[in-house]
Amino acid sequence: MSFSRLSLLCFVCSFLLAEIPQSGIAQEQQAPQQQAPQQQIATAQNLITLDGARTLGYWNLAYSRVISESFTARLTLETPSNLVFSENVRESGFGVRLEGQWHWEGKRHLGWYAAPNLGFTQSEYVSGSGIQPSAFFPNGTTQAKERVQWFSVGLMGGYEWSIAEMPALVLGLGVGAEYNIVSSQERSGLPDFVQQGSSGNRIVPRLRATISYAW
Repeated sequence: MSFSRLSLLCFVCSFLLAEIPQSGIAQEQQAPQQQAPQQQIATAQNLITLDGARTLGYWNLAYSRVISESFTARLTLETPSNLVFSENVRESGFGVRLEGQWHWEGKRHLGWYAAPNLGFTQSEYVSGSGIQPSAFFPNGTTQAKERVQWFSVGLMGGYEWSIAEMPALVLGLGVGAEYNIVSSQERSGLPDFVQQGSSGNRIVPRLRATISYAW
């Protein structure tokens, strides 16, 4: 082997030996970066949440606070959105809900959860431009109104997860039901047989599609 080839071989070996420790250091530096998203969501104490599915009926915004590794308390404020059937009925009012989320996997905001909840809603419904009550009611009514207050008891179940590229965002899907208990009801501008009736208590299905910001 000539002296030039021996020098070239020594140079290549030296280069490879120098690269091996550097690659190990780079991997060690990348490992904390990969763990950072999970660590960030694991230490988050607060969430602000919007339920996209709920916006079809109500604008809503919820604040959640971690109580323990498995339990989170959530307070939701709502007001009617009138995005559906607004030409027939216009709704105004407000609602408030208190919910407790139990994540049995102990991952705070992530994984499967069950969530019992309590709520109170006060609404006023007014017939919209798409309905002409005078055409149906012989008393010549031009506008029908109804004021209702009700309490609700419900149970939700769902799953929440985070995206590695956006560790502060938590997405969720859920399904459940609630039992609405009417506490008071007033009607005006309606015929007698409707005026004396009652919408009564009822069970209502619930769907949930949430996006949350955690910090």
